[in-house]
Amino acid sequence: MKFQEFVRSRSFTRIIYTIGGLLVALLIFQAGIFVGFRIAAFSINWNDSHSGNIGGPRSIFAPFGRDMDDINPHGAIGEIIHVELPNIMVKGPSGNEAIILISSTTIIRNLRNEASTSDLNDGAQIVTIGTPDEQGQIHATFIRVVPNMHPISTSTSASMRPYGSRGRSQFINK
Repeated sequence: MKFQEFVRSRSFTRIIYTIGGLLVALLIFQAGIFVGFRIAAFSINWNDSHSGNIGGPRSIFAPFGRDMDDINPHGAIGEIIHVELPNIMVKGPSGNEAIILISSTTIIRNLRNEASTSDLNDGAQIVTIGTPDEQGQIHATFIRVVPNMHPISTSTSASMRPYGSRGRSQFINK
């Protein structure tokens, strides 16, 4: 079989498609690694700059006093606990704190209305979206001031239980 005949054959076409498919799969895998690395780098840098003052990761108290949930590097939801423009510190529902950097291009809204940095006061509830940096801070592109959100109690009353006041047993023991 000559080389020109092999290039025109079905076997050659299958080999080319297989190699192309493997290259596409490799590119998708590499993109996943890149995104995962960015998220992990943000979490590590956030931990270094925020938890280092509480004994550090080698402290015997390290598992206590901090939330083990992953931190969202692209936004924050919660209560403003400190304002020192252009920075604001937000405490989330699980107790995590995030530093939000505001620039002149940051869009600020109070519900649907336009707002300004004067609406960002201690105690205000906000939702923010932004881009993380290497110091574990979020450069805000959008901030929305929302009405105060009251935390949901961990104990559920009888009326809030999915099966009523008797619980699930009312359906099992009939």
